[in-house]
Amino acid sequence: MTFLDHSNSNIPLPNPDFLKIHANFARVLYASGAGAYFDYVWKNDAHVNGDGSTDISSALAAALMTKGRRVFVT
Repeated sequence: MTFLDHSNSNIPLPNPDFLKIHANFARVLYASGAGAYFDYVWKNDAHVNGDGSTDISSALAAALMTKGRRVFVT
């Protein structure tokens, strides 16, 4: 994968290794069924901010707590 900056803004380009890690993590989440649950939370939980500033661990913990499960987030 090759990234090119056409904006002339000198913004650092994404690290391809980090994107590979992210993609592999996403595959694990979807294979385990957790991805579908995360999608449900994002679409139905009022604690999710549309601007991307959501504290993900708190949003998931709150969603799971409403279902009677305890989640410990470190």
